[in-house]
Amino acid sequence: MPKCNVAELDIVIPNSRCYTKQGHWTFYADNDIDAMRTALYYCWRDGEDFIKVVFRKGCENYTLSIFHIDNNNHECFTL
Repeated sequence: MPKCNVAELDIVIPNSRCYTKQGHWTFYADNDIDAMRTALYYCWRDGEDFIKVVFRKGCENYTLSIFHIDNNNHECFTL
């Protein structure tokens, strides 16, 4: 039986976490746009209420949310 070389395995480590009102789940994304697109798609598909995505790139964490800016009142609020 041949030995398995760990370097040859395609291991994908989740680098993103989506938070919803129902809970949270982790997934892999290539960049922050892909993380947001993937999270919104699965929230839509599964009927979950999106809150935010935390995307890790190297040692930095980015929190991605959806905001509405009201130009009349100059107010911002999370959708």
